[in-house]
Amino acid sequence: MDVQELVNTKPDGYTVAGFNLPHIILQPMVREDAGYKTEQINPIYIFQATPNVLAVRKDREFKTLEDFVNYAKENPGAVTIAGSGSYSANHLGTLEFNKIAGIETTYIPLYHVAVPGKQFHSYWAVM
Repeated sequence: MDVQELVNTKPDGYTVAGFNLPHIILQPMVREDAGYKTEQINPIYIFQATPNVLAVRKDREFKTLEDFVNYAKENPGAVTIAGSGSYSANHLGTLEFNKIAGIETTYIPLYHVAVPGKQFHSYWAVM
């Protein structure tokens, strides 16, 4: 169930949804067609955290975070980092990482559709 469906469902005492906190705040701020307002949601429990992980292929020249950052500094915008959509926790984490590291990367928003019986994969440092 997505957030838009949740806020449009008649309350029945049984319908609940899980979501990532930044998404429910940021999506209505940046998208006219979000389909809901953050004020329509009443979070009752935080049950998870979503860590951001930076991973590269083993055959890449980056062996340390310093190698990665130095390459990004020498090649502004050439490093691509992918995450779970625009203005998501992953996107915000990438923007924060860029600022702290003093680099400019290109963020690629990935959008997934859940398919029963299929394994879900995300790819982060795309390059």
